[in-house]
Amino acid sequence: MVSNLVELGEASQIPKGEMKAFSIDGLGEIAVYHVDDEWFATDDVCSHAIASLTEGWLEGFTVICPAHSGEFDIRSGKALCFPATEPINTYQVWVEGGKLLVNTTPNKNDDTHASSPQCQ
Repeated sequence: MVSNLVELGEASQIPKGEMKAFSIDGLGEIAVYHVDDEWFATDDVCSHAIASLTEGWLEGFTVICPAHSGEFDIRSGKALCFPATEPINTYQVWVEGGKLLVNTTPNKNDDTHASSPQCQ
């Protein structure tokens, strides 16, 4: 049993290729992404511009911030290019019985700082 488990509702509310923000007491906003048949969750706030990532764009496993086009890998939280240099938290998320569940304890990320100088 996961102690920091939160049910977010029906998984069907996020179609494939889409993302949605959820407000979680004590944590703030998290973004949940549905890519192919996989689910991912990150902080919904860009580490550079304090903007909502779910107001940006999702391209495969990359979320693009609407403020300055910083990019993050939703699988690892890695900042992919400037101006974003700091990673965002990722969370374990899965579907059980049609319900979307998230563990609100952040995953441990390795070195996830931006390595490329500029987004294209």
